[in-house]
Amino acid sequence: MRNRLTNSSVSAVAGELAARVDADRLVHITMSLLELPSPSGQEGAVAERYGGVLEEAGLDVVIDREFPESPTVIARLRGGVGRTLQFDGHTDTVAQPHRPPAVENGEIIGRGAADMKAGLAAMAEAARILSDIRGRLGGGLLVTAHGQHEDPVPPHELHAPMFAMFRDRVVGDAAIIAEGPSHDMVVAGKGLCVFDLSFVRAGEPVHEVMWRDQIPNPIMAAHRFLQLLEERARTWQVSADPLLGPETYFVGAIEAGDYFNRIPVRCRVQGSRRYPAERSYDDVVAELRALGRQVEDEFGLQSQLETMPSGQGFRIDPGEPIVRAVSQAYAELQGRDLPLAGMSLIGNASQFNTIARVPTVYHGVDQRTAHSGHEHVAIGDVVRTAQVLIAATVHYLGVSALG
Repeated sequence: MRNRLTNSSVSAVAGELAARVDADRLVHITMSLLELPSPSGQEGAVAERYGGVLEEAGLDVVIDREFPESPTVIARLRGGVGRTLQFDGHTDTVAQPHRPPAVENGEIIGRGAADMKAGLAAMAEAARILSDIRGRLGGGLLVTAHGQHEDPVPPHELHAPMFAMFRDRVVGDAAIIAEGPSHDMVVAGKGLCVFDLSFVRAGEPVHEVMWRDQIPNPIMAAHRFLQLLEERARTWQVSADPLLGPETYFVGAIEAGDYFNRIPVRCRVQGSRRYPAERSYDDVVAELRALGRQVEDEFGLQSQLETMPSGQGFRIDPGEPIVRAVSQAYAELQGRDLPLAGMSLIGNASQFNTIARVPTVYHGVDQRTAHSGHEHVAIGDVVRTAQVLIAATVHYLGVSALG
């Protein structure tokens, strides 16, 4: 039996391992992934390459081909008896075109650089260095990477490969998703309901002068619906969450009419509703439906509501071991405390926390250029991410003294 190290000794081991991160190797891994385009449903080549990277790092790798177009990489570093920490990420990118991958002025540029191939590289580099002390770790490391995160691939639902992981319990006792923010740790996230609401009347389009006082205009009904949502939004400001801010709505598309003086038969409103963990998707759908029915009654029109969940809100106790481990790792390496934050964007931490029931935090490579026309990450930020992952793992799993 080996004795577990004291906290100060664990910190010393974490710092020594973090210093081994190789920036050139991180750039090489990231570029090797970027050169393989991987929009959702076409992740096979990048999954094979990432599996090879992890195998070279000393992990036991399995490529799960339940979804042949989007294989899942499952890699394990087997340490001592104890809990398992999971690094998780996605292999796909948005399909929008981008300039060829390049390294310029201390940055890695390319589609998927920020979202999230540099994060995958940081996970692999951390695992490589941790493999050197696998026999001293007080538990194991699980590294997973899956596709169909950005877009669903019919006939599958969005995130189908990840949900298959959950079904098979390919999860750790806690997880870190190595994507932004880079200088905060996300411990709370909003839920998202995407809504598509139409106001419809019977009949055909007619001239506004002839029928203005007799036929309701679906466009004005939609306007009234937005007024009601705005009234609700003022009440949300009063009870804003300290980490997440207020609940919100957003309208991104309104479709109606075909000519300036014809009363249309339909007006369609598409948007989003974001809400904290304390409210449910069903609550939000019921609220939207009630507002639609109120407008129905006022205008004499029919409302048709379709909604889609995109992730439920979550909140992690700041006392969770994974939160403490990442916080301590960051503070030791950066010389300052790591602020706890909330996030309105929906990502896989939502599903890990609410479906798999695995305490999961975001902390990794800066994602501010994700999906943009000039996607890039600073090499130094990728190095920092790998270092924090290493130190957080040592603090979360513990480490024993040398024999």
